[in-house]
Amino acid sequence: MKNVKNIKWNASYDVLVLGFGGAGGTAARFAADNNAHVLLVDVAPYGHEGGNTRYSAQHVAMAHDREKIGKYFDQLAEPYSYSKKTMDVYLDGFVNMPEYFEKYFGIKPFIWGDDFREGDALDHKDHLCEYPEFEGSDTFDFALVHNRDFDAGLWKKIRKEVADRKDKIDVWLNSRALELIQDPETDQVVGAIVERNHKRYFIHAKNGVVVSTGGFENNPQMQQDYLHIHKLTPLGTLYNRGDGVKMVQSVGAKMWHMSNYESLGIIPSYVIAEEEGTRGRQIGGWKNVKSGSVIAVANDGSRFMKEDAKFRHGHIYDHGEYNMPHAFDNAWLVFDQKQYQKFVEEKESGKLRYNKLFDKMINATSVSELADKMNVPAKNLTATINQFNEFAKNGKELEFDLDT
Repeated sequence: MKNVKNIKWNASYDVLVLGFGGAGGTAARFAADNNAHVLLVDVAPYGHEGGNTRYSAQHVAMAHDREKIGKYFDQLAEPYSYSKKTMDVYLDGFVNMPEYFEKYFGIKPFIWGDDFREGDALDHKDHLCEYPEFEGSDTFDFALVHNRDFDAGLWKKIRKEVADRKDKIDVWLNSRALELIQDPETDQVVGAIVERNHKRYFIHAKNGVVVSTGGFENNPQMQQDYLHIHKLTPLGTLYNRGDGVKMVQSVGAKMWHMSNYESLGIIPSYVIAEEEGTRGRQIGGWKNVKSGSVIAVANDGSRFMKEDAKFRHGHIYDHGEYNMPHAFDNAWLVFDQKQYQKFVEEKESGKLRYNKLFDKMINATSVSELADKMNVPAKNLTATINQFNEFAKNGKELEFDLDT
C-alpha cells in the first residue's frame, strides 16, 4: 500500500482481530476489557467459526511446579536454540492457569490430575504428559472447563465472553482478510482489507492488528512448499488456508518452524482419507489398529513405522530422536480376517468410532490381488506380510520392536 494517506477507510476501530478462534476471541475480549472498540473477523460462516479450538480436546496445558516444568521443557527443546524470555512467559502462564480460569472465566477448573474419576467422559490417558521419561514430567497436568472433552466446551466459553461484550466487539463472520495495510514510512500496520459479501472493505486499526488466523492445513500448495506433503486431511477447521502467514510475510515478518505441523497426536498417515472439503477422523486411539494382525504399509508395500507408537503430537521415534514423520501419499492399514472381525464386533456393540469405516475398506483373496488394489508392488507386500508373520510366530518383532 503505497500511500496510506489517500485511503478512503470504510470503518475505523481501536483494534482489529483477524481470526475468531481461541486466540482471536481471547485477544478481542481483553482488548474490549481495556476499553477498545474491536472488530473481530473470521472467514468461516456462522456455526463453523472457532478455528481448531472448536474441534480440539479442550485440554489446557498447565503445571503445578514452575521449576519442574522449566526442566521438562528444556529437555523438550533440546538441541534447538530458543528465546529464554519467550519460554519464561509461556511457562509462567502454565502454573497460573487455574487462577486464570477462576479470574477470567469465573469457574473453578477441572484439574485432570486431581479431579479425574473413573466414569468421567474423557479419553483414556496412560500419562498426562507425552514424554513421561523426562525429568519434571510429573508436574504436567490439564485444566478443563468441566469433566468432558471434545465437546467445544472451552470454545463455547470463549465465544460467550466475546458475545457478552457486544457493545465493544463487532463480529464479522464469512469475511476473509485479504491484505494488511502498512504505512511505508513507519512500517506500522494500520489496518487491513477484508472481503465481505463480495465487497472489499478498508478497515483502519488505531492501536494495532492481531493476526490469529491459524495454519495452512487447508492449503495444498503451502503443504507442498513447507512440509513436502502432497495432501493432508484436516482433523479440525476447514477454514485455515494460510491467509495470515501470507499477510504477515508481506509486511516483513520472519518465518520459523514452518516445517512443523500439529497432527493432534496422530502417528503418520493414521487419518482416513476423505473427500475434499471434509474433516478427517482421529483413529490413533483405536486399540484395534495398534495391536493384533495389523500393519501400516506405505507406497512401496513395506512397513514404515511402529504401529503401536506412543502419541507424541505427531513426532515419531527415529534412531534416538523424535522427528516429524513423513506422511505418505499411498499408505494403508493391512489386516487379516481375524482382525477384521474385531472391527465387526465393535460395530455390533455400538463402540465403532467411525461409521464409514467399512465403506473405506477393500478386500482380496490373495496378496497379489490386494497389492494390485492398493497400487503397491506385490513382491514387496508379500515379503512384508511374510516377515511380519514370522515375527508373530517367533514372538519377537525385530523391525520396529513392536509389542507382540
